[in-house]
Amino acid sequence: MKDHLKNMAEVLKSLGDEKRIQIIKILASNADEVFCVSDVAQQLGISQPAASQHIKVLKNIGILEENRRGFRVFYTINLDVLTE
Repeated sequence: MKDHLKNMAEVLKSLGDEKRIQIIKILASNADEVFCVSDVAQQLGISQPAASQHIKVLKNIGILEENRRGFRVFYTINLDVLTE
């Protein structure tokens, strides 16, 4: 139970940034598409390094999953983390 609460706190802490919420919204509303870091950066109007940092945080808590295709990495959303 305590570990579950700790995990939940980490998820909520990670969602405390507007850009991360926007990333989740973009990926959730376009679930049939895949996005790479540059796609996310362009959609949000931020630099690619900034998008990479936000994606890293979301990936570390399991909200985003990555799929490598050659040299590119594409991201999809894992809504199961949010429903736990």
